[in-house]
Amino acid sequence: MKLSLATAFVTMVGLAIAIPALLGPTPTSDQTRPPRVGGVRASPADSERAAPAVRPVLRVPARLTNVVDGDTVDVEVKLVVRVRLLDCWVPDKTEQDAKAAAYIRQFAGKPVLLEVPWPPKGELRRGLTFGRVLGRVYANRINIDREIIKRGWGMPEKPQSN
Repeated sequence: MKLSLATAFVTMVGLAIAIPALLGPTPTSDQTRPPRVGGVRASPADSERAAPAVRPVLRVPARLTNVVDGDTVDVEVKLVVRVRLLDCWVPDKTEQDAKAAAYIRQFAGKPVLLEVPWPPKGELRRGLTFGRVLGRVYANRINIDREIIKRGWGMPEKPQSN
């Protein structure tokens, strides 16, 4: 069942409030590892970019249900939430997009870890884009957005247009 972005995000916020154990600090160094959830744990190298300050993140066990394209997936957290992978941009309708999407499809239907950085107070809109929640997805201890960049299919940021 697909819900509106607002409903999905409010549900996720409600989960974080109702179940404080799901909140943990944002990894700030290679020594920091996210907790094991549903048999999935991110590797220390996944935290290449240190956060300027420790902010809570929402981490929940999830299941990857659909690959939209090379940088957008749907994950199920008792409901399907469309996730825009953070720090990963893949040009739409390109060969790189097709390769990235094919890579992500191998995790469809399998347990994943969804990580949604908690937006600063009063800035919930910063956690949303084009009907998608901004987040990271880990599968088999692999940070999917980092792997897409490592394989040359995407970039950490969208290039500025002239």
